[in-house]
Amino acid sequence: MGLPEAMGREAILALHAKKARLAAEVDLRLIARRTAGLSGAFLENVINEAALLAARRAADSISAADIDEAVDRATIGGKRSLRLSDALKKRIAAHEVGHVLANLLNENPEVRVPVNKVTIIPHGSGALGFAESGSEEGDKYLYTRAELEARLDTALGGLVAEKIFYGEWSTGPGSDLESATRVARAMVQQLGMTDLGLAQTMPNQYGQSAFGSEADAKALVEVNKLLKASMDRVEKRLRDNAHKHQAMIDALMEKETLSADEIDAIAHPKK
Repeated sequence: MGLPEAMGREAILALHAKKARLAAEVDLRLIARRTAGLSGAFLENVINEAALLAARRAADSISAADIDEAVDRATIGGKRSLRLSDALKKRIAAHEVGHVLANLLNENPEVRVPVNKVTIIPHGSGALGFAESGSEEGDKYLYTRAELEARLDTALGGLVAEKIFYGEWSTGPGSDLESATRVARAMVQQLGMTDLGLAQTMPNQYGQSAFGSEADAKALVEVNKLLKASMDRVEKRLRDNAHKHQAMIDALMEKETLSADEIDAIAHPKK
């Protein structure tokens, strides 16, 4: 049996929530959106973990904050107690906000993905902070070139933000660059989305293309072109909206975690 889709996850959550008392503000649809890739057993554990968190507070109902922390523990890991300097926290904030704004300020509104939260609180075994997003339409199965380019932009947003604020990037964006490179390679070598052509040149089990080393070299050039074009787009986007970037950094330094509504209020302020 495969993993449940968004509607299935919402139904599973509703089933297990019958055993617990949820506060009125808890939105099971939002939780389902945030838990793509989790099995039914994991979803049950989310509700159980949230109930334990509520019990530790001696609360008579499970709050949205309890659910939020339970989802974090199931997906990225629980909070870690690390003593970070304000300077490091600000760098982490600049990085994470870079991801958020590279996505939410994309000039094409159709490729933007709603952001659920952004935090500079360390979680799991390695995350010093993270920005979490999820589609309002449920799980995603197909991507257009524009959507893949938007994924590149979001992945590289933290790296570009560090470059803007500090003149260079740190080791922090390493996994982001790995993720972006994987998407760009697929666009070039598997999906025929560049001028290199339609023939698939993905490496075989021995790491070599069926078309030889020359094809590999050309593919590498195309991958770098996609990554460079993405960085240029994001840098312009962030520089043009420097006031929003700084405002969200300041808010994160004060609150450490921003909700979807707080993020949207800064990214898209109402006149």
